[in-house]
Amino acid sequence: MYLLKPSFGEANGGGILSTVRKTREALDNDWKGLKEDCLKRLKTALSLGTTTMEIKSGYGLDLKSELAMLEMVKELQKSQPVDLIPTLLGAHTIPPEYKEKRRGYVELVFRMIETAKKKKLAEFCDVFCEDKAFALEEAREILKKAKKAGLKLKLHASQFNDLGAMELGIELGATSIDHLEKISDRGIREMARSKTIGILLPGCEFHLGTKNYAPARKIIEAGAPVALATDFNPGSSPILSIPVISGLACRELKMTPEEVISAVTINAAHAISRAKEIGSLEAGKKADILILDIKDYKELPYWFGANSVCHTIKNGKVIVSC
Repeated sequence: MYLLKPSFGEANGGGILSTVRKTREALDNDWKGLKEDCLKRLKTALSLGTTTMEIKSGYGLDLKSELAMLEMVKELQKSQPVDLIPTLLGAHTIPPEYKEKRRGYVELVFRMIETAKKKKLAEFCDVFCEDKAFALEEAREILKKAKKAGLKLKLHASQFNDLGAMELGIELGATSIDHLEKISDRGIREMARSKTIGILLPGCEFHLGTKNYAPARKIIEAGAPVALATDFNPGSSPILSIPVISGLACRELKMTPEEVISAVTINAAHAISRAKEIGSLEAGKKADILILDIKDYKELPYWFGANSVCHTIKNGKVIVSC
């Protein structure tokens, strides 16, 4: 599973808004090229063992582009075997044209939600609740609108600051919450009492060199389940490899190999509301199976940077062979 979203860095012309400019241009002028790039990355992810992937929008930040990104996900699903889970992330940050009229953009996100649901383009709605993105009450409004429309909820929370977004997500019944680098002790306790999955993204902190990793041990020892994801994006985590993320989780988050395997399988399945279909080898579930060229499961995170996948089986069919 991969969460596609760019990083901050607008002061130097980079980050989310840089990606937005290029994405809008590609959607308008090079749909075919954009689709080919996506298919190439999906093929790479499949070779690394990913059989189900969440794809978020959030690069368009206007009604036309956000819907076009979700349309692209729908089209990609027809062209390759990885199961794709579409998430509307129109509430990623405020685009330049709405800098002086934030309320107008929040209302535009409402329209994105209504249209995406009507056209059956999104299953989840996500909001980035952070100082440079959306305030807590803005996030509350957007998520309530999404919930009323029938979308399931996700949140970016506690990446740079603890604004109370973790508690908000739990209150509203969010399926999962991403990042958690700055999660509070209270947030950990509340998550442990909830059904919300915390998604940890060590690739982001590793790539940026911040070492500001989420407190995985405290979260796990409190009894809260965690999933792991690549956070694959052009700004802060150009990592397509779940094996690399697994290695980082053991080295930097101090997770055990057993915890890591649960985090990239059954817990990840719960984080996208697919635990009844995938995430474990059980009768009645899809036969999504990896055959690895290793002697012991503990070698999965040990061979850092290597691809140990020998065969990828999707829905009972061998899709990739080494």
